[in-house]
Amino acid sequence: MTDITVALWEQDAGVVRARRAIESVAQVFQHEGGEVKIARAAMGPANGRQLDTLQLDPTESLSAGTCVFALGPWFPKAFPELMGDKVRIPIGHVAYFRTPPGDNRYSFPNLPSYNFPGVTGWPALGPDNRGFRVRTGGRGRGGGEADTDPDTSRRWLQPEELERPRAFVTQRFPGLADAPISETRSCHYEISTSGNFFFDHHPDFDNVWFAGGGSAEGFKFGPKIGEYMAGRVLGTETDPELIEAFRLPVDESDPGE
Repeated sequence: MTDITVALWEQDAGVVRARRAIESVAQVFQHEGGEVKIARAAMGPANGRQLDTLQLDPTESLSAGTCVFALGPWFPKAFPELMGDKVRIPIGHVAYFRTPPGDNRYSFPNLPSYNFPGVTGWPALGPDNRGFRVRTGGRGRGGGEADTDPDTSRRWLQPEELERPRAFVTQRFPGLADAPISETRSCHYEISTSGNFFFDHHPDFDNVWFAGGGSAEGFKFGPKIGEYMAGRVLGTETDPELIEAFRLPVDESDPGE
């Protein structure tokens, strides 16, 4: 514990579960008259600098005055020439350690979230209590073709990939050193070469926008990003410093990263 120098107590902090939040937003959107489609979208026919339609699998199309692509780690796959060398898609590793029955020390609200170099996590959360969460860095681009495609990459951990989270728990939370692992996850996230968000036009189309660069933190900014992106599309967000800061990345990434 001697290397822990800073702790932050935020009495008004809380927890928002990402999946439930997105499902709730989708339900409200539908209640307000919106339509949710689950499909693979691709650029369709265009008229000069105006995209006319999005092509949906297999034969359906979708027309709109403006299209916003918010694709996360799918950007390099969907737009390889524009994004292939400007957005990296590493994979984070998550292991859930089962907490001892009757022992609430490792459950919310008795333990805060934590952030150590290279490792983050939080206590077991109700009501499902999937376990004590440990998230470490994982595979990056260059680890094989499957690791560069979020549609086909492996989304669970191999036994040898559990050594790092186990060692961390043994050092920092020794009461869980021998706890069984109830489940694992692997999840891509996208990092732009600028290290920043990008909210900008497609360079070839005036009615196509990109929103991305979340660096594994995009969900936390979701409401503000939505407001800002809507303002950019509608022309009400005109701060030149922000427009410049959120331009599409220009630099290319090192293939070895």
